[in-house]
Amino acid sequence: MCIRDSNGLLGVGVFLHDLSPYYACTTNANTGSGNLALTSIVSNPVVAFSSDNNGTILTLPTIASTGQTTASGTLTFGINTQANNSLTSGYSVVPVPASGPNIGNFTASLSGQSGTYPASFFDSGSNLYFIPLTGIPTNSSGNYNPQSLQTITGTATSFVTPSNTAPLSFGLLDITNYLNG
Repeated sequence: MCIRDSNGLLGVGVFLHDLSPYYACTTNANTGSGNLALTSIVSNPVVAFSSDNNGTILTLPTIASTGQTTASGTLTFGINTQANNSLTSGYSVVPVPASGPNIGNFTASLSGQSGTYPASFFDSGSNLYFIPLTGIPTNSSGNYNPQSLQTITGTATSFVTPSNTAPLSFGLLDITNYLNG
């Protein structure tokens, strides 16, 4: 079924346009994926600002491992361009390449996982983790479903300036019971 109007996630990434394939909806069925003309894709609004256009800071509260139905945070435009968007100590900037084979990416290394993830990126609009992890239980659909909170830690390393690193930490929990409850 093709969904034409719905609530959804708005992700703000590092690119002017989201160049991911989109599903074409010419009838009530998906007719396949493909790239749309740039005139049909919503542009990243931050790039169009006359100032404070060098990135965003997304601040969210800590959520208990049992989850919660709502959370409010702050989306700040610009990084270190004005007094109200300066980074305080303890935060890191991981620059990503603007062109070339690693455009928009950084390398992630995760504790307990072998190798690295050289095509890693931050995306505030994804509703799932798209990370191939070992040692984490999955359900029949292939989604992670650990019975207790699993905390994954690691490091993000910049391709642009390899000395720029930042700690990574996120949790995995089977939310099926929370969605159906």
